[in-house]
Amino acid sequence: MNTGIMSAGRPFSKKVFLFLVVLIVPASYVILPYSFTITSTTLGPGELPLILVLTLIDVAFITALAAAGLYLAARIGLGLPFVEGWLEKEPMWDRFRRVLIFSVAVGVIISVVIVALDIQVFGPPLEAELENLEISIPEGIRPPPWQGALASYSAGVTEEVMFRLFGVTLLAWLGSLVFRDSEGRPKPAVLWIAIILVAVLFGLAHLPLAISVGLPLTPLAITRTVVLNSIGGVVLGWLYWTRGLESAMVAHFSADIVLHVILVLVLQSL
Repeated sequence: MNTGIMSAGRPFSKKVFLFLVVLIVPASYVILPYSFTITSTTLGPGELPLILVLTLIDVAFITALAAAGLYLAARIGLGLPFVEGWLEKEPMWDRFRRVLIFSVAVGVIISVVIVALDIQVFGPPLEAELENLEISIPEGIRPPPWQGALASYSAGVTEEVMFRLFGVTLLAWLGSLVFRDSEGRPKPAVLWIAIILVAVLFGLAHLPLAISVGLPLTPLAITRTVVLNSIGGVVLGWLYWTRGLESAMVAHFSADIVLHVILVLVLQSL
């Protein structure tokens, strides 16, 4: 399956947009318990309404990116092929089942690669650096599995909308203005450049989370955060390009479930 299943120059689908909005709204809120644990935030009296309002602003921002991303994706043959097909009453289940299994497997592989690199490559020198700097990462800020599950859903939706649907699509569309095929789709080189650039931005966007758990902004810590997240970003971008945003969402969710739920349960049992 590839982007050929979606034609370039399609009209903007309001139904697909509403489908994404239904995913985005809860996804933007269910991350809050995880965020509070990571940042060791204790809400004071009257603070919850402000948090809910600020989150609503995030919802509006992500929704706007979804609308722009969907519009541009339709122009260059990207998008959500399965959701679009279902909404148009097309038979999609057989193809989606194969993509679903493949995406889950890819997500698990992403998580295994990230954990292996962190343990074998970045872990030892980072531990030595933290020891030299006399910095200790509190054990108490590790979110419980149920919070990790909610965060996995949230990231699988909101981050894929922002970075893949909007980010990759925007850069690919800009590149297609110069380098496109006869059907109006971006050349493969354009898509790879867009995927890699957005993957790096995806990695950089995780630096605030690294800071919140106590990691210093040293070259090693920055490299670790950017590299580990960029690896996943490249693969997720490739899935978006070749199998649709649904595939990237499923893989992202699967990878995070391994990292933030299964791995946490394993560590708790040791």
